[in-house]
Amino acid sequence: MAPVGQRVCSVLPGMIAQVLLIIFAGALMAQTDWIAAGNRALEKGSPDEAASDFAHALNVRVRAGASATNLLPLRVTLATAYREAGEYREMEAVLQEAQKTAWQLPDVPRAELLNAWSALHLKLGQLSAAEAELEEARRGVRKVSNPGDILPTVLHNLAAVQMRTGSFDKALRNEGEAVHLFEKSLPPDHPTVIRTWASMASLQYMAGQPEEARKSIEHAIASAERTYGPAHAMLADLLESEAVICDKLKLRKEAKLARSRARKIRGTAAPTAQDMTWSFREPLSPAVRLLSQ
Repeated sequence: MAPVGQRVCSVLPGMIAQVLLIIFAGALMAQTDWIAAGNRALEKGSPDEAASDFAHALNVRVRAGASATNLLPLRVTLATAYREAGEYREMEAVLQEAQKTAWQLPDVPRAELLNAWSALHLKLGQLSAAEAELEEARRGVRKVSNPGDILPTVLHNLAAVQMRTGSFDKALRNEGEAVHLFEKSLPPDHPTVIRTWASMASLQYMAGQPEEARKSIEHAIASAERTYGPAHAMLADLLESEAVICDKLKLRKEAKLARSRARKIRGTAAPTAQDMTWSFREPLSPAVRLLSQ
């Protein structure tokens, strides 16, 4: 049997090699911007790949000892990627992990978490739970002097839930306030403003206000033309919505023209699925296209 000193010396090279390997792997991981990689994956329509990238980013930050508040936005982002991928159990697991430290969160990050929970519950058809979570989020952020874009986001998503439950008066009030707040904080032709006006048109149409709906959808169309040009797929969606509204108003010539423009765009525009989605903060936006009655 070798003396102790020799045994230690014989073990050390292997231990050092393992330590160096771990350090090298950690350095490689640190050099990879997993969040940027996840965003790129979402842009190309690969939510599974995005979820994997965001999970790597989360693991790096957890090992670095990031606080619950600092981890929350990334957990919400990861949960939303799982939702986009249809992985609802994984989404729930991420949110449950975030929920363990929810008591530590200030009002705005807590509203972020509640907003994410509501997205899951809406997807699962649990409308009462989703509405309760968004109501709680709204109460929390209203106590903050400058809550940022989370307040209009929550109001918009709450309106989306209330539209599904038939509470059109409440939905219209919340969507109207969301439009007002987004217009105050964003450029006039920002994509979020365009989609919020389109959502308002949907609500007004379903609430039996086709004249107001037409004004809102025309506002969205004009902004979309300035932002994206006259041949963008988003504009085709908006024009089809306008046609449905014009049908309701018995404006047959205008409806025919809107559908003709939409068909022409459909024949030339490239797919733009990501252009029609909301950010991770805004997962509940109703579809722009209206349902004909």
